[in-house]
Amino acid sequence: MRKSGFASALLTILHASSFPYSSALTTLETNNVLYGRQNNLNWEPCWGDRDATNRPFTVTCAQMAVPLIHRDVPLESDQEVVILYIVKLSPNGGATSGTIFTTPGDPGGDGRSLLLGSVGWKMFNITQGQFDIITWDPRGVGESQPKTNCFNSTADSIPDPVNSPAWQFADRLGMLNSLECPSSGPSQSDIDSLYGRAPQVDAYFKSFVDNCRQKNGVHLEHVGTVYNVFDLLAIANKTVGDTAPINFWGFSYGTLLGQYFMSMYPNRMGQFVLDGSTRCKLAAMGNNADEIRQAVNGLLDRAYQPNVQPETFSKSSTKLRQWLQSAAGIPSAWPQAAEAISYFQQTLNTTSRRRSVNLQRRAPEMRGDSFEINIPGTYIATICGDLISNVNYNTTNEVMKEIVRITKEQSNVFGPDLSALFETYCHLWPIRSQERLKGQFSPEELKPAKPVLLIGTSASVGIPFSNAASLQRGLNSASRQAALIRHDGVGSNSFAMPSVCTQEIIRNYFINQVVPQDTICGVNFIGFPDRSNPSATAPSSIISAPLSSTTDLGGSKNGAGQLTIGSPFRLLLLIALGAITIPQIM
Repeated sequence: MRKSGFASALLTILHASSFPYSSALTTLETNNVLYGRQNNLNWEPCWGDRDATNRPFTVTCAQMAVPLIHRDVPLESDQEVVILYIVKLSPNGGATSGTIFTTPGDPGGDGRSLLLGSVGWKMFNITQGQFDIITWDPRGVGESQPKTNCFNSTADSIPDPVNSPAWQFADRLGMLNSLECPSSGPSQSDIDSLYGRAPQVDAYFKSFVDNCRQKNGVHLEHVGTVYNVFDLLAIANKTVGDTAPINFWGFSYGTLLGQYFMSMYPNRMGQFVLDGSTRCKLAAMGNNADEIRQAVNGLLDRAYQPNVQPETFSKSSTKLRQWLQSAAGIPSAWPQAAEAISYFQQTLNTTSRRRSVNLQRRAPEMRGDSFEINIPGTYIATICGDLISNVNYNTTNEVMKEIVRITKEQSNVFGPDLSALFETYCHLWPIRSQERLKGQFSPEELKPAKPVLLIGTSASVGIPFSNAASLQRGLNSASRQAALIRHDGVGSNSFAMPSVCTQEIIRNYFINQVVPQDTICGVNFIGFPDRSNPSATAPSSIISAPLSSTTDLGGSKNGAGQLTIGSPFRLLLLIALGAITIPQIM
């Protein structure tokens, strides 16, 4: 999730005009089972949990009805509701320090996959099994009902996402609205080709919107970040009590949700964390950074297809750029991603252009809980529904001009593929959430009841460290209300590249409520393990250093001999392309 500012600290509810379509939502009166369970959630094994044994914790799920329209009133039998799917991770020995709430990192992500996957293990280990951890499938997502469905299929997201209608929609949209060009940058012919596809983008997206409105009705007006905050509060009231402080750990989009919560319910805040070798296979392409960079540029040039068509899109430079962008934020999958890109090179050399190349299948580690496809309907309904207006862009031509500008001025590697940001299509999405924050705000307006722990990665893909630094400056303008950790790794949050230093700070903050000094933490990470020495591990400890206003944000404070992201065999995005932050246009 890429963010371009902050939501308003002063909550002003906007009431949109009535929705022209009928509701498909249930009521408590027609759902007697849930109505009878409202006072006591019925925790049961989660759907799809295939690894329930031999874990130091148990994951259970429950259904909970919340009002379609939150008005802080008790549920009534004839009231329309949304059924949320609640997920709880509980230490087998029992939680001794309370409960931590979290949320999926992007709108469209589901909480069940989050806690049943690697994130659940990481949160459990970092907090030493002293907390229950609770999340949920947000409105329209996963097992929550009703589920957003914008396609002519009930399976928006299936175990093999490459074959899902949602994936195919995003792939086609990316082809239409991307700037196909060689490594040297676009020619005027490439630019004209992009501009010429604007009517196709508009028509294709309009058919998607029409399908969404027809299939989902009023539900789309009741999806958004304000509703997610309302639902978080309702879940917390039900599980820990309506006066208990709420501990929260947010990642990526979850950090924005955390800021909304701080704005709306500051007095309910508890502890808040906002968290934004063998040689690499690609090393065979060269012996140093310059050689690899030249080889990768050559690969982009060979993949370049003027006037790319759907049947050859899988071998285009645009598709390769999309893959590089996806791989950048998932360090644990770098070896597999590198092999997939190497395979891409081989297919360009040995097979027909018209033979499909499926990089996603070549690197299955890029899927699962670390690389989920978001359901476009829920994702777009949230990020566009939160807006007051169309903000920066009123037409697709304006978006395309910005893509060209960024490609020329900032990055000819990632700039051409900024179409991957669904935010750029909000001018084509006419639906706004009935409850959203009005106006923009500066962080100075936030008044958290307790100090917040902010974590920013120094090499984040799409979410720059400056976002966390700016938020801290605002929170600290009146009094010290935020501590900042610069996590010297790659990825949108500190989980992408683990750090003992960062983990110890988080653990101490949650368990002992210790607010740290601003700190730089190095990482414990081996990007490309040495297969001849599989027992090799990253250093067990990392030297940390104070973070000050004079600190060089590009430097490393790790001890000598410790592995950092500056190692010779880091992913080609860092070594060959020299880019660690994707340009932002929102």
